[in-house]
Formats: sequence, structure tokens, C-alpha cells
Amino acid sequence: MAFFGDNACWAWVHWVHSTSIQSDYNISSISHTGTGQYQVNIDNNAPNSNYCVVGNAEWDTTGGHRMAIAGRYAQGGHGSGNFTIRVQNPNQSQSFNGSTGIYMVVFSTD
Repeated sequence: MAFFGDNACWAWVHWVHSTSIQSDYNISSISHTGTGQYQVNIDNNAPNSNYCVVGNAEWDTTGGHRMAIAGRYAQGGHGSGNFTIRVQNPNQSQSFNGSTGIYMVVFSTD
């Protein structure tokens, strides 16, 4: 059962680099916009753009999973209907493609 209200989870999504959504709630689509950059489109818009985006990512290298940083990209869009994130290798401070899993959660007030 979905709950919409103050400080509730407004949307969440799990996808892979190919922008193939594995599971989601209130997300309509994902677009790959550049190296390690994605635009996430919200199905039912947030009431405003003052929401919180939290996430992480992983990639698989030679059989071992590695964690990556995934967060809202300041130079990308951030409106009531979408936001842009960037996936980055924390050890090399560079964006990369090829994530085996990207996970984002959106919290918003009603």
C-alpha cells in the first residue's frame, strides 16, 4: 500500500546502466545523458523541487562488487518532475558507465 504524506518516500528506483528499470515506485523512465549521468523522470510530480534524493551504485569488476557514489548532479536538472544524477568512482574521482545497479530514493513533503 502506498503512502503519500509529509516526509514520505515519494519515489524509488533500481536500474542498471542500460537504463533498464529493475523495480520502481513512481518513476516513469530513466535517460542516459552522458558518461555516468542519468536523468530520472518522476511519474507523479513532487509538489515542488525541494525534495531530497539519496542513492548509491555498484559495479562489478572481475567478480567483485564495488561501491560507487551516486548523487544529484548540480549541473543537471532538478525540477518537480525529474532530476539528474551522476555515478562516480570514489577512488578515482571520475564518472563512469557500466554500473550493475543504481539505487535512488526521493523524499518529499506533500
